[in-house]
Amino acid sequence: MTLRLGMIGSSEGNGHPFSFSAIINGYDSARLRTAGWGVIADYLDPRDPAEFGVGDVRVTHAWCPDPAESTALCESTSIPNRVGAVTEMRGSVDAVIIARDDWEVHRDLADPFLAAGVPVFLDKPLSLSREDLTAFRPHLEAGRLMSSSGFRFAVELDRLRAAVEVSRAPMVLEGVGPREWDRYAVHLIEPLLTLTAAVPVAVLELPAQHDAVAIQLSDQSLMIIHCLGDAAPGFVLNVTSGARREEIVLSDRFTAFRRLLVAFVSMVVNGAPVIDPDETTRIMEVVISRREGGAAYRPVPVDFGIKTGQAAQVVQGDDGDG
Repeated sequence: MTLRLGMIGSSEGNGHPFSFSAIINGYDSARLRTAGWGVIADYLDPRDPAEFGVGDVRVTHAWCPDPAESTALCESTSIPNRVGAVTEMRGSVDAVIIARDDWEVHRDLADPFLAAGVPVFLDKPLSLSREDLTAFRPHLEAGRLMSSSGFRFAVELDRLRAAVEVSRAPMVLEGVGPREWDRYAVHLIEPLLTLTAAVPVAVLELPAQHDAVAIQLSDQSLMIIHCLGDAAPGFVLNVTSGARREEIVLSDRFTAFRRLLVAFVSMVVNGAPVIDPDETTRIMEVVISRREGGAAYRPVPVDFGIKTGQAAQVVQGDDGDG
């Protein structure tokens, strides 16, 4: 039986509603370019048609705040149902992708579906509100909610993951990318943390004209994240482990996004998390810790306050309220 997905978009500068839908449903290149997403068509066009699709899954419903954008999304990626309100999807889809990176609206959009038992994927960043993270935690644990950067699944990291697994030496990890800390740091932090078993313990804002933050890890490894605004051409990782040094340019977005979508479908089908909930909340808490530290150039401990015990209380409260 076909798994029906609802696609909810969009936020400024974020083409994920179009790219995710295209990878699942296929796409019309000319219409995608007319909709203003030629940059997506540029990396989709060279792919073999056999690479598209994620099993027996279709995006069947779509909603964007702008009806014209909803129409463009449906027409360019073969989505049959353009709905006038997000709530119209309930009862008609098996799962929902909220492809927006304006975290402030994530909880309002996700809560009605999560309350109804409909699995949700939330684009990164999940939330920079500790209250929201506490509310989301039981859903992460239950396999109803997933949130991840596509770069967690980057094919460019496959070989390096195998190499650093062998070395286990403390590392120097550096990520360089575009835009600003709140929205884009996660796309550097998450793939780098998949290379180590160590966890962040403190953050330190560095004096620079761009967002520059040092993150101390529990094994004395050091991670440094640079978000360069509009100056950065892409996402680059530098990894030094012992005598080994690698520079990785994260450029294959198609494979990263398709792997992400496969992982989400696996969660929906199996009803179990595909990413440790601790990892998901830990990354958000790193981003929050830097925000809370302000511009004081001193270490700010990472407060891992979103724990299973707190989540259990939320679950009981939600169940009791019906």
